[in-house]
Amino acid sequence: GEGKSSRLSKVLKTQKHIVNSISSSSSSLMQDGVFLISANYEAKNSDVVIPEIFKQIDLIKNGEILEDEIQKAKNLIETTTYFNRESISDVANELGYTMLYWGNLKNYDEYVKNIKKITKADVIRVAKKYLKSDIYAISQVVPVGFKNSEIPISDIKNYDAKIVSKSNDKIKYELNNGIELVVQKRADNSIIAIEIASVGGNHIESTP
Repeated sequence: GEGKSSRLSKVLKTQKHIVNSISSSSSSLMQDGVFLISANYEAKNSDVVIPEIFKQIDLIKNGEILEDEIQKAKNLIETTTYFNRESISDVANELGYTMLYWGNLKNYDEYVKNIKKITKADVIRVAKKYLKSDIYAISQVVPVGFKNSEIPISDIKNYDAKIVSKSNDKIKYELNNGIELVVQKRADNSIIAIEIASVGGNHIESTP
């Protein structure tokens, strides 16, 4: 999903013209991680864009991926890694990240070497393990008044909310699942910003 020559960009943008742009990224954490696909498209195309994204994921899980695609991705990761190690501060940041999440600096030295070892079978195995059809979330921002079509969501849950506090333009809600939601409206621009935070650390590691 990275770059104009990636599968998602070639199929959805260049060949089918159903998106203006599309990309993918991942965030690797100590335990959980997030794989994200983002696309910009006309709201009317949601019927075809979302199923096509899932189709491309399924093709990879079923082994329909070329060795050239894998090699291109490996080359891109290698180039990006060395580029991100150009300055002393960049190196320090990566060393700190590696030590924090891996407990040692071995991964820093062997990262590129391990990337080069990745095979087609590895890609298929990992795609089947993590890109499952029952552990994803879809978020769409569409124009006011647009009637959204059915999106393949595995389970929809509705939660009641009660107002906990109010102050000027800020309202704090508590959902019946325990999640707290703070909504603050600003009239000086039309930007919608969302931030999600959760409790973590050693003190909750024993929590189921």
